[in-house]
This record gives sequence, structure tokens and C-alpha cells, in this order.
Amino acid sequence: MGYWFADWAPYDYITVKITTDQITQRGLIAWALLLWLVFSSMTPIRGWCYEFFVIQHIISFSAFLAIVWLHVPAGTDGPRYWVYICIALVCLDRLARVLRIAWINISFFHPKQRKNAPNPGFLSCQAEFTPLPHETTRITIKNPPISWKPGQFVFLSCHSVVPLQSHPFTIASIPEDGKLELLAKSNKGATKSFYRHASKNGGLPSSTVDLKVAHGKISAIEGPYGQSRPLHQFDSIVLFAGSTGATFTMPLMRDLVSSWKKARGGAGERRGFLANPEGAVTRHIRFVWVVKSKGQIEWFANQLTEVVQDVEELRRLGADVTVDISVYVTCDELYISEHKGTSGVKHGVVEEISKPSGDTDKKLSEKVEQREVKEMSSETSSEPGEQRKGGCGPNGTCCCRAAVDDGDAISAAVCNCNASESETSSTVEASSIAPRNSSSEQKRRNLLDPAVSVLGGRPKPRNIIRKTLEQALGESAVVVCGPKGLCDDVRLSTVALSNERAVHKGTGAQGIFLLTEYFGY
Repeated sequence: MGYWFADWAPYDYITVKITTDQITQRGLIAWALLLWLVFSSMTPIRGWCYEFFVIQHIISFSAFLAIVWLHVPAGTDGPRYWVYICIALVCLDRLARVLRIAWINISFFHPKQRKNAPNPGFLSCQAEFTPLPHETTRITIKNPPISWKPGQFVFLSCHSVVPLQSHPFTIASIPEDGKLELLAKSNKGATKSFYRHASKNGGLPSSTVDLKVAHGKISAIEGPYGQSRPLHQFDSIVLFAGSTGATFTMPLMRDLVSSWKKARGGAGERRGFLANPEGAVTRHIRFVWVVKSKGQIEWFANQLTEVVQDVEELRRLGADVTVDISVYVTCDELYISEHKGTSGVKHGVVEEISKPSGDTDKKLSEKVEQREVKEMSSETSSEPGEQRKGGCGPNGTCCCRAAVDDGDAISAAVCNCNASESETSSTVEASSIAPRNSSSEQKRRNLLDPAVSVLGGRPKPRNIIRKTLEQALGESAVVVCGPKGLCDDVRLSTVALSNERAVHKGTGAQGIFLLTEYFGY
């Protein structure tokens, strides 16, 4: 458009061209459609309503091709054949996609899978919807018709629950499981419909031990998509996950442990000329998972316990491998108090945000002596004589938002940010002495292996990464999947440590590979 305006503006002929020339009018419409496509593809629009973004994007692009076809002059010497080539490429892409979807989802193309299916039908995928705590749905497709690699995702369509929609989900299982599992956190739109269907047909469970599964629904999948650098070639690996970001990092960790088991079992020979060998050179895995409440831990409690048991067995057989797993619970201190002394639960020291003045520190010290509060090492207020309100941490902050170090292990303090001091102290006393006779509660407490550390607060990525790098004997990898804030913290920490260690600057320090995947559209 800049060239067009530059050509006609010196002659004051722009208005005449727009009002009298059809080619110019159609060209302006096509340009406006392109401008709209760029504007509507921005993050705020996609995040506001993803379904609207997809539908309008398809309609706008189709209208753009039609307007361009009208804009280009017809005739044997006209350049309209370029438009035909573009339309042919789009149609070819759609056709290839439809054929691939048909090949994946029609059971007749998968005789082995059809033979093992209990109720074979025309379509090969039946999805089971299981409600999980924290408004999350586990979608399970048994005996899937596809193979995948950890970290990949698929598009799921279930038109009987969410008509005419297809949404991407990261595969939370590994091929060795024999089933394809997806986790959908209820937000709005399709994920909310999935959770409503699972709760209505399966019933909301009180714990993982008594899950109920909704009846299978005919579904279709497309994929898998996504590719990343294999982690088997790194000596030490740090995996960070926030909430449902564990669907990305959990399969990566389980795949590495599975490679250790295969190599230990003598299955490390090459399977083909171009195939990668079994096994991994990885010695150490550091797994960090940040969740808000205890319910989210139950999403992968069985998988975490299985990993710990497999690694213990490998070490018993003489393998030089280690896996350290930490779960950070940011807003459920009662769960930490319940698990104190039973599942390796620790609680980190709360960091002070501001330095206290002398008078304030003296007054608060007298309060501590009078009430015999021993849960926290110090409490401060922003001004002298100000009462602590709104939070159990320093300066009225919520202690569950404070950064903690997994190396610190002190007695856990119950976080009750919306209660008074008397209510907080009574909650501490009740949580420590109240009997629990419920069998489901007792089973829930035993979900995690004692080797899995549960901490209250937020992790310190720089300290965690530094400890891993200091013991590494080769290149290391840092992988993070979660909210943008967590990804930014891990990215900045990795860059800072790379500069601190002078990686690739002649010091001999081993390289650090960084992979970030954050939530968003």
C-alpha cells in the first residue's frame, strides 16, 4: 500500500482511483482483510475467545482469497494463475489433513487395535472422562491408534460433548502405558463442558482412590504434533512445571526412567540403521512441580510413586542414577501440616520483604514471648504498632507466596491468611491433634512415596538449577512448562547462571540447554 500511495499521491489522484476503479476497490478490501487477520491474531484476542479467533480466521482468510481472485485481472495474460496456485495449496493441505484424520480414527485401518478392542466400531477412539479434584478432567483413550513421543500434543474432538470443536491437549502419558491420557483444566468453553460431562456421568470423587469414570464417548484425535530436542543426551536435567504444565514434564521424566530400565535390561542395541539406541546418558533428574492445593498432587501421585520405586530398584541393581522430586504447594498449608512426618514434607523459611525498624522488631518480639508462637522465626510490620492483617507472613503477606528453599526443613506453619491470630493458632492446634478416622483420608495421605518432598511456598529456580549444575559431569538441560511468570523466572535464572559460570567462554564450563513452554494462545 505504501507504493500505491506514493505513486498516486503526487497527482492527487487517490480519491478518484478509490471511487471509480473496481480493481483499486477490491485491492483495498483485500488489504483491509489482511490487516484484520494480523490484528485478530494478537495475543489479547486469542486469549479472550479462542473459538472466535479460529472461526473468524478461517472465514477472513477464505474471503481474502476470493477478493484477491476478483482483484486480479482475468485473461490469458493475467497473473490469476498465482491465485489458483495459492488456492490449490490450501486445498491440498486440507485434503491431506482430512485423509490423515480418517486414517487415524477409522478402525478398519487398524486391524490389530480393532481386534483387541472390547466393542469395535467404525471409529477407533473412545474417550473416558474422569473428574479429578481442582475442576480437572482426565480424558483417557485406551489402546490408541497412534504412537507418540513425550512432550507432543494432539487435537481432541468429541462432538457429542462439544459439537464442531477441536482443541489441543498435551499427552500426559507415555506409549508404554498402553493408553493416551489428557488432562483438561476447567476454564471456559470446551474444557468446562468436558468437566461438566465427567462430573454428571461419573460423579465428583472425594479422592483418587475412589475415582468414577464416565461412560466412553466416540471421539476423534489428530496428531501428534510438536518436536523438541531429545533429553537422553544430557547428563543432568531440571524439569519445572506449574499446575497442568506437569502434563509436559511428567512424560519426559517417565520416558527417561523407562530408558534407564530398558538399558539395564539389555535392550540397548540399535533397532535399525536410522533408529536411536535405547537408554540414556542422563545420570540425574531434578523434578519440580508447583501446585496451588493438595488436590492437584493427586493428578500424578501414582506416576510420581512409580518413578521413585523404579529408580530405587535401578539403584539397587547398581545403576548410577538419581531422581529428586519436589512438590511446592503454594496455597494449602493445612495439607502440609497433615503430612508432616509421613511423606517427607518440609517447609521453607519465609523470606522477609522489608527490613523491620528497631521499635517494631522490639514490639513484635514481646508479642512472640507472650503468645509463645514458635512457627516463624520473625514477624514484622510495615509501620510501628500496626497489627498484622490479611496474611500470616511478614508485613501482612501470605506466606504461601514466599519463595522457599527445599534444603530448609523446619516445622510447618499453617497459612490462614483470612483469619485472625486466635483462629490461626487454633487451626494449628486442631490440625495437629484432631483425629482422622476416614479411610479415604488415610489413603489420600499415603498416595505419595516418602521420597517425594512436599514444601509450602514457591521454589527458587536459581538455587535449584545451580545445585544441579554443580554436580553435573556433562551438558545439562533445563525444561519448564507453566505460567508465564514461572517460565520467566526459570529463563532469567538459567541465563544468569550461564553468565556466572562463563559457559562457552573458555572456562570449560558445560553448556546449558533451555526449553520453555508457557500457557497461552
